[in-house]
Amino acid sequence: MQSALKVGLFVVLFVALVVVGYSLIGSSLFAKPGDTYYAEFADAGNIQPGAIVTMAGVKVGTIEEVSLLGPGSARMRLDVVPGTFVPDDAIVLIPTSLLSIGEQRVDIVSERGTESGKKAVGGTLRGMKAGLLQTLLPEGDRTLAALNDNLEAIRDLLGDDGLRSRLDSLLATTETTIKQVGLIMSDARGLIAENRGTLRSALVNASLAVEDMRKGIAVMTEMIGDPGLREEVALLLSTLSQTASSAEQMVAEMGALVSDPSLRAAIDTTMRNVEDITRTGTKIAENAEKITADGAVVSHKAIALADSAQQIADEARKLLSKVSDFVDRLPQDLKLPSPSLGLETGRNLTKGAFQTDVSVRYPLTHDSFVFGGVYDATESNRLTLQYGNSLRYGDLRYGIFASKPGVGVDWRVLPGVSVSGDLFDPNSLQFDIRARIGLTQGWYTYFGVNDLFGANGALIGVGVRR
Repeated sequence: MQSALKVGLFVVLFVALVVVGYSLIGSSLFAKPGDTYYAEFADAGNIQPGAIVTMAGVKVGTIEEVSLLGPGSARMRLDVVPGTFVPDDAIVLIPTSLLSIGEQRVDIVSERGTESGKKAVGGTLRGMKAGLLQTLLPEGDRTLAALNDNLEAIRDLLGDDGLRSRLDSLLATTETTIKQVGLIMSDARGLIAENRGTLRSALVNASLAVEDMRKGIAVMTEMIGDPGLREEVALLLSTLSQTASSAEQMVAEMGALVSDPSLRAAIDTTMRNVEDITRTGTKIAENAEKITADGAVVSHKAIALADSAQQIADEARKLLSKVSDFVDRLPQDLKLPSPSLGLETGRNLTKGAFQTDVSVRYPLTHDSFVFGGVYDATESNRLTLQYGNSLRYGDLRYGIFASKPGVGVDWRVLPGVSVSGDLFDPNSLQFDIRARIGLTQGWYTYFGVNDLFGANGALIGVGVRR
């Protein structure tokens, strides 16, 4: 009994060892036979039977046999898991590693995959040994090919004689441009250095002009606020109102006199009586009394009309005396003769918009005046109010221009030709210049530049002054 027990235990232990052994080497005692494929190589890469076969990184079989077909050809038999889809364009690659440590394996790779169809079981696949770059970088061959293409294109581009000529021309032009810019900057520095005194003097004169403008505004404000002058003006306006009322009354009375039915009837009767007198003298005595009565009515109305006219004449004489006294009291430099009005409209070619300027010039004395108006009317509506002096060849103005402190010069170049310039807005200095050429009867054309040395808005248009 003991011998039989020992034999039984030995058999069981042997079977268990066999099962464990097959499990350790990745096989099964009852494994089903796989699909057989073959792969031919120029170099088998020292792959031994039992090596793993993978596809997309997944184990799909093993190498069952490696045999030599000839001096430069080897053949492997692959045992693949049954039902595995092996593409018809599949290639068996032997990876190359820097170190020969680790399990041996081969990879089944395909470029088209399922589109190429399935390889028949028992078919022969093309085998090759992958380079080190392809092993480490699967897309390395394509990358190298693209790099070679790029290098070839760059070599062709650099070898283009036309391109090289254009590059040389561009470099020469750039060098010339740099030299010209250097010369321009040198000239600009020289120009600023030469005119530094002139610029300083212009700024000082502008400051003095602004100060004079402040004084002029203060004098005008003080004069307007004088109570005596205000009372004189109020009295004058009251007298004018009374005179106008009397004139209206006189006109009404004259209209009533002309349209009086009795007066018209009397005149008609007189005319008929005169006609009767010329024809016959028998009715003169009868009509004499009636004519006398009508004449009395006419005389009465004439006397009333004369009294009204005398009253109006007396009031007009008083008004004239008061106006004369008021004018005599005014300072000589504030007596304003007839003003001149101006209107200019033109096209700003840079902005693509129209600009209209309205101006009025009031002479104060033979060599001074007040200049006012609206700059860019109906758009920005900026106010202009300046005091001016007439010089030998033109006028000098200073005050408010386009709602900003500024000075202006009007230069009469030739008869009918003048040039004006305005410098204003100290915080953002702007210089406008215009040239005017007379046409006929107060009409003229002009052209100029708004904001010279800034936006440089070209301006052209027509104007009229009355």
